[in-house]
Amino acid sequence: MAVDDRVKVVRELIDIFALERYAYLAIAVLSVLTLLTSAAFQVFNGPGGDIKPLVGLFGSSGVLTLAIGRILSIWNQAFMYVTELERRKNV
Repeated sequence: MAVDDRVKVVRELIDIFALERYAYLAIAVLSVLTLLTSAAFQVFNGPGGDIKPLVGLFGSSGVLTLAIGRILSIWNQAFMYVTELERRKNV
């Protein structure tokens, strides 16, 4: 399979998952904003007994990790598909 054919297949797969990819990217951006806001709130208000900023830090970092993991999973599936096509063609 030529490189151009592989690129075409990956682009088609990425186009298929475009909506899901954009949703995960939006979730990742919101999580980063929440993470930075919680961190800034904690820095400017100083140490206190309130646990809410810490929940914002840990919650948003977990969601960020999940969203980035899903985005990478989509790319991994696309590349595995192309590799499988190449393997079948060579057999």
